[in-house]
Amino acid sequence: RRIELPAALALGLCYPPVIAAFGLAQNVFGALFFVTLWLWLADRNRIMSGVALAAAFPFKHLVLTAGALSALVARVSSAIAFSITVAAMCAIAAMFFGLSSFSEYAHWGTAVPFYHYVEPVTQSLLAAMYRLVSYTPDEWAGANLAFYPPFLLVAGILVAISAGLIVWSPNDAAS
Repeated sequence: RRIELPAALALGLCYPPVIAAFGLAQNVFGALFFVTLWLWLADRNRIMSGVALAAAFPFKHLVLTAGALSALVARVSSAIAFSITVAAMCAIAAMFFGLSSFSEYAHWGTAVPFYHYVEPVTQSLLAAMYRLVSYTPDEWAGANLAFYPPFLLVAGILVAISAGLIVWSPNDAAS
C-alpha cells in the first residue's frame, strides 16, 4: 500500500538510535537499502537481486555471507550475478586506487586500535558486552577477543534462535 512505506520510514527515522546513527555518519543505511532492494527483487528479477546485494558490499562486507548463502537456497543466478558484480567492483577499485593500495587494503582491512571497538558508538554484541563489564585492554589482542566466554554463550544462543527461525520459517524468497 502507498502509505505503509512512508509511515514505516517516518517511524524509523524518529527512532533515537537511528537519529544517532545519522549523526555519527554510519554507513549501515546504505547497506540496509541495498539488502532491502535485494529482498524485494528476490522473486522479481534474480539477476538484479544479486547486483543489488553486491552494491551493499562496499558498505558492509558481511553481505558476502548473504551472497554465498543465496546460492544454497536455489538462487544460483542471483549468486552468480552477485559474484560477478563484486569481482567487477574489486577490479575497478584496484584500477582506480592502484593495485598496491587495493592489495594492502585487502590484506589488512580496516584494522584499528581496540579502543575504537568498545566506544559507545559501536553497537556490536561483543563491544556491548565489553562495555558492560568495563573491559578495555591496552592494545589489540587479535582473534582472542572473539573467544570471550560470555560473548560465546550469548552469540551461541542467538545463533540457535536464528537457526530455529530459519528451519521453521516458510520456504519462500521473502522469508
